[in-house]
Amino acid sequence: MLLRFSFHLSTLIHQLLLLELRLPDDPTAAFPEQPKKLRADFVKAAKQFDALVASLPLSDGGEESQLRRVAEF
Repeated sequence: MLLRFSFHLSTLIHQLLLLELRLPDDPTAAFPEQPKKLRADFVKAAKQFDALVASLPLSDGGEESQLRRVAEF
């Protein structure tokens, strides 16, 4: 379970880093749409992250302990 979470978390971080690098073939073609697309991608990634955190079992330390474990990854 923890290994699977670690893999999903690293995949999510990778996707977030790629958001800044994602450019269209012609940068001027979709310029007005870029901020909307980036926001939508970021919100999607944040929801995935929230789902991953929620899937972690709560330990004795509660939510703070859970977030500490996420930060360790």
